[in-house]
Amino acid sequence: MKRWTPWGLALLGALAVSCSTDSSTDMVFDPGDEEPAETVTFAQVQDVFAASCSCHMTGVYPNLTPENAHASLVGVASSRGLPLVDPGDPGNSYLYLKVAGDPGISGGRMPVGGPFLTDVQLAQIAAWITRGAPDD
Repeated sequence: MKRWTPWGLALLGALAVSCSTDSSTDMVFDPGDEEPAETVTFAQVQDVFAASCSCHMTGVYPNLTPENAHASLVGVASSRGLPLVDPGDPGNSYLYLKVAGDPGISGGRMPVGGPFLTDVQLAQIAAWITRGAPDD
């Protein structure tokens, strides 16, 4: 079974969005499905955070509580100089690199000690970032 790399997932999400033939609805490919899934919203990404990022749901930087997450992530610089979320670019978004376990991150992969996000959850985050990281 082929294992998706973080860069492969980001590229897959970008290609799926750019190859959509239906201009009325953005579509992304979910590696767990044969058919394209509906556009990933920030509400869906927030569900991933709620299920996996318990430390950051208490206000720990970055604050991923529902009322603060978007403003705490999009366009905000990480301690490594990259934006936490760079709209349109998962490969330049430190949040994505951290949860995907990119070798260039500082410290360990998130969430600390696992369980780590699934390929589907990583693809959802990448797809949302690729869409421009809207607050929807």
